[in-house]
Amino acid sequence: MAARLARIDAIEQDRDRITAELSEPPLAGATEESLRRIEDAASTVDRIGDQLALTSAAVELTAATDIELDAGGRRISLAAGQSWSTTATGPTVIEVPGVLTATVTPGATTLDVRAR
Repeated sequence: MAARLARIDAIEQDRDRITAELSEPPLAGATEESLRRIEDAASTVDRIGDQLALTSAAVELTAATDIELDAGGRRISLAAGQSWSTTATGPTVIEVPGVLTATVTPGATTLDVRAR
């Protein structure tokens, strides 16, 4: 019985410690410099994402009949008249099994932006 009570006490102490840690502000240790670096990194990610969107190849397919596609290992079922689209930031393979395989390769500019 004493061992069980000791274990319960230890668990309660752990709970209290964890509760105290969780009640602290998430960025309590963040400095002005680290927050600025986080904001700069987020801005860079947004800017590169925008550049990729502007220079990437947009591919849109519309099914004439019910069909299944394989795009990068992902199965996509389209009903007649339904469309599917993707943005190719790198070589993108789209396959209609047993019918055709298409590879969309964006220009060098897109690949250069993606490499950054």
